[in-house]
Amino acid sequence: MSVVLWVDHQVDCISAGTYQAYAAALKLSDEITAWVVGSQAVAQHVATWPGVVKVVQGVCDDLNRVPIEMISAWAVSIYCKEAHIVASACAQVQAFLPRLAAQLKVPMLSEITAVINSSTFKRWCYTGQI
Repeated sequence: MSVVLWVDHQVDCISAGTYQAYAAALKLSDEITAWVVGSQAVAQHVATWPGVVKVVQGVCDDLNRVPIEMISAWAVSIYCKEAHIVASACAQVQAFLPRLAAQLKVPMLSEITAVINSSTFKRWCYTGQI
């Protein structure tokens, strides 16, 4: 099963959360497709990572000015049905992934802390008063 990695970045600097998401993606599959919106330099850098077999780049000048709906539409158009989508928990992803999941009619699991296998994940659970 292939895995899609959403690469979160600001200008040409990849976020720390993306590196953690990449580590999780490697536990799911040895074939990763990276989605990069924006920076050509980031796309070229991610293409050198072990396990990344393909980089799909959406081109725009300023990622922060692109409406989330446009990013969702782009993602729906390139999504392959057998893939997990792995991303860091940044504000953009928190706005984007629920829309994408709704458009694809698939469940979404957020804020996992560990990957056990392709169908089992660890996640914090709030159980009541603190």
